[in-house]
Amino acid sequence: MQTPRKSFDSVTLHATGDVRFLGEDGRRFTQWEVEYPGAVIGRSQAADVQILAPARKDGSQISRRHCSLEPDRGRWWIADWRSKFGTIVRSRDREILVPPEQKVAVANGDYLVLAGYVTLRIDIRRPASDFEGSTGGVIPAPAAFIELPEELRTFARVLTRGWRTVPSRPTPTGPAELMRRMSIARGTVYQRKERILRHPRIHDAIAERGLDPRDVSWSDLAHVLLAAYPELGEPNTSEEA
Repeated sequence: MQTPRKSFDSVTLHATGDVRFLGEDGRRFTQWEVEYPGAVIGRSQAADVQILAPARKDGSQISRRHCSLEPDRGRWWIADWRSKFGTIVRSRDREILVPPEQKVAVANGDYLVLAGYVTLRIDIRRPASDFEGSTGGVIPAPAAFIELPEELRTFARVLTRGWRTVPSRPTPTGPAELMRRMSIARGTVYQRKERILRHPRIHDAIAERGLDPRDVSWSDLAHVLLAAYPELGEPNTSEEA
């Protein structure tokens, strides 16, 4: 298995005890990275994250498609897929049994307990302070533009360039211009747009403006980025001409 490159929106699951993650090639791993749009966890090969853990003597075992881990509204959530023996989110000060087909938010350092005996520790790539102690919507604390992965920073600079050059008469930047300036495929352009839209800071800024995150125009995204990251309005000598 080739471990995906980490980002601020990734989660690493750490197996404990004799539990292992099973790769497509049959190799076993003690950790597994989950990125957007999330993953289904279970003992079946059909699961995105396949768990190798023998059933217990009392007959309990994880289900073929036991639960899913997915990002939404700036947080990571665990959803139980009507597993036979249940899913628990455990932390220092709480233990929650996840109701079937419902979601529970998880935080950095929490543990997932599947079927009562398969324990996975959650390591959220983003700073834990963005998650812990929050209920409902998340409004991240101010942070520098550097919080975005490098390829998304470049994407944001190219996208907002037309608005920064002549604010009174902006030249909109769309997919075609992004493809040309960054030498990337059209599919990659939309993939990076989706990743930026899923970033907690941008997601919250879009919600505050009353925009539909599923239908954000390129111009709206540019204005949101400029508002969220003032650094984008500053000169950048390394920017592409």
